[in-house]
Amino acid sequence: SNINQDIGPDPNYVWISLSNNLTQAVMLTIAGRLSDLFGRRYCQIGGTALALIGCIVGAAASSINMLIGANVLIGLGSSTQVSFPYLIAEIVPMKNRYMASIYIYALLIPVSGVSSIV
Repeated sequence: SNINQDIGPDPNYVWISLSNNLTQAVMLTIAGRLSDLFGRRYCQIGGTALALIGCIVGAAASSINMLIGANVLIGLGSSTQVSFPYLIAEIVPMKNRYMASIYIYALLIPVSGVSSIV
């Protein structure tokens, strides 16, 4: 409601958060297949680039529709980013794979606790 007051009254402001969840749910179903076709590295880089563009568009948004579009891009990008455990299996050699998993999840535990506050 604060964003709706700042950018302008628009009845579609509910779609700001829904568009992110919807696009991420749709893309999660096909992200694995796309990464098989084009390569996991390129899908990860492309998803990160889409999320970065979405963040830039969202930061410069001057209307609710622009913010909805930014969240669509962020949802598309984050669907590839949540598949990071699969990247460990491809990048890290087998003998070091468990340590790589430990490091990644050890870094995520403190951030997950603070994320709701942020």
